[in-house]
Amino acid sequence: MDVDLWSVVDVTRWYRSDGVPGTDQWIIISDDHCGNPVGIDRNGAVWIHDHDFGGIDHLAKDFEDYIRTWCLKVPSDD
Repeated sequence: MDVDLWSVVDVTRWYRSDGVPGTDQWIIISDDHCGNPVGIDRNGAVWIHDHDFGGIDHLAKDFEDYIRTWCLKVPSDD
């Protein structure tokens, strides 16, 4: 993601220390290149915190669905 923030551990710590809502419950796996963190919760669901609308949005039921839907742009298996 970044030269200084390339590790999942470092990125997760950075967003948590910044007090971004939701990130205290997630492992941060990415961001949307606008500074909005994308994370996975303990149940495997994928979420994003969007600072523009000031809320948290559910992106996918699990990591595979996230990759298929948001990264590869192919339909989910559901």
